Amino acid sequence: MRTIWATTVLVVMMGATAAACSDGAVTEPDASNDAATEPDARFVPTDSSRGESLTPDDPARLVRGPQSYETLEGKVVDVADGWKDTKRNEVCAPLESTDGRIRCLPLANVAIWRPDRDLIYRYADAECSGSRKAALVPATVKVAPKLMRAPYRSDTTQYEVHAIAKSASRDYYVFDHCVRERDGGPDGATVEIDSGACGQCVRVTAPAGTDVYTTSDELRPSEFGSFTAY
Repeated sequence: MRTIWATTVLVVMMGATAAACSDGAVTEPDASNDAATEPDARFVPTDSSRGESLTPDDPARLVRGPQSYETLEGKVVDVADGWKDTKRNEVCAPLESTDGRIRCLPLANVAIWRPDRDLIYRYADAECSGSRKAALVPATVKVAPKLMRAPYRSDTTQYEVHAIAKSASRDYYVFDHCVRERDGGPDGATVEIDSGACGQCVRVTAPAGTDVYTTSDELRPSEFGSFTAY
C-alpha cells in the first residue's frame, strides 16, 4: 500500500481496497489544473543545489551546467546549474525514483499528478485503484504533455514517471480522501471540510476548456540516468 505525499498531510491511497463508485457523470466543481507551470518547489528541484553530493554513474550521459526547457504553457525556464540526460535528450532533475535510486527525471513535456486543495485525486479507472491516473490540462497549452510525474511515499518521497496520452473521453474519476480539518491560517484555526463524497470513487466530467490525459504503465526507472549519493 502506497502513501501519497501532499502539501501538509500524508494520505493513504486506496490501492486494491474496494471503493464505491457512483453512477452518472457530474461536473467536478472548481477543478484545479494538474499540469500547472513548472517549476513547483513541492515536487522538483530544478537546479543542482544538491548536486555537490551526487555523482552521475555515467558522466557522459548526465551532463551538468546551464540548461533551459519549455513549460507546457510555452514559457522558457532557464536553469543556471542543472542537468541534462544526453541519452534521452532532455533536461532533468535529481529525484528519488521508485527503485530507491536517485535518477534524473525529466522536466519538459511533463504534467504533474497532484491533489487539489481538498485532497481529491484523479484517476482513469472506475475503481480509483491508482494503477491508471488522470490529469486535467488546459486546452490552450502550447506543448502537449507526454509524461506524468507522480509522487508517492515509502520511507522517503519517491516519484513515478508514466507515459500519458489525451483521452477521447471527457469523463474521469475522483477519489475524495475527506481530510476532516484544514489549517485555517496564521491564527491556528481549523476549517471543517464536508464534501459529501467521502471514500467514494465518483465519475465526473472535465470542465470546459480542459482536456483529460491518462497514464499508461509506469516507465521503468532504469530508463533514466542514475546518480550515486554521498
